Amino acid sequence: EPIPEPTSTLSLLSLGILGAGATLKRKLKPSNSIEKETTKVG
Repeated sequence: EPIPEPTSTLSLLSLGILGAGATLKRKLKPSNSIEKETTKVG
């Protein structure tokens, strides 16, 4: 069986961690993000 490269596995893990962190931040502070978006629009 071919062994996957360590760089690819590390990149996948890092992307997963970043995604999880982003979702957690969105769930923790949904009001702040909405307010910022409205101010940017107009």
